[in-house]
Amino acid sequence: MANFDWMKIERAAMSHEWIALGVGVWLLAIALYIILQIWFGYSWMGRWRAAALVPLILLAGLGLMFLIGQTYKPDVFGPPAQVLDNLMLALLFGSPIGLIYLVIAGIAHRSRYRPVAA
Repeated sequence: MANFDWMKIERAAMSHEWIALGVGVWLLAIALYIILQIWFGYSWMGRWRAAALVPLILLAGLGLMFLIGQTYKPDVFGPPAQVLDNLMLALLFGSPIGLIYLVIAGIAHRSRYRPVAA
């Protein structure tokens, strides 16, 4: 530990590499959420399909929140936005939460039909 340069941590944290990595992970979460939402919503049946479509309630709520915020105070999100812009904001902020939910639901669905060894 005597040869460890503590200043490298500060320089690495202040560089833009961490920001780029965070944005990349966020965009990957959005893409994975969209893929899993379509896949699970199409392939699952019955109550599992209803469970797979729950994150859409979150996105609809966020979209409605952004739409109400835009009509209440138009300069909140910058220039006046269209409905599609509000839905994109909802997708941007809600998809990581939806991805976590769908991964947990996918694990539960997958383990539901596996026989337990006696």
